[in-house]
Amino acid sequence: MTKELIIAIVAIGLLIAVFFVSYILNKKTPIPKECEELKIDASKCAACQNMACTLRKKEEK
Repeated sequence: MTKELIIAIVAIGLLIAVFFVSYILNKKTPIPKECEELKIDASKCAACQNMACTLRKKEEK
């Protein structure tokens, strides 16, 4: 393998690792106290077609 290929593989691996670590840390972060009482506006969600939306999933439960 060439030196450039190894550097590229390591760089991509580091980017993937940073993504997963930041994703996990974001999931573990608690909701701020100021935002705990915010309600989901159902009228705005009715127009949204994003089926992967976490707000829609919480609303359906």
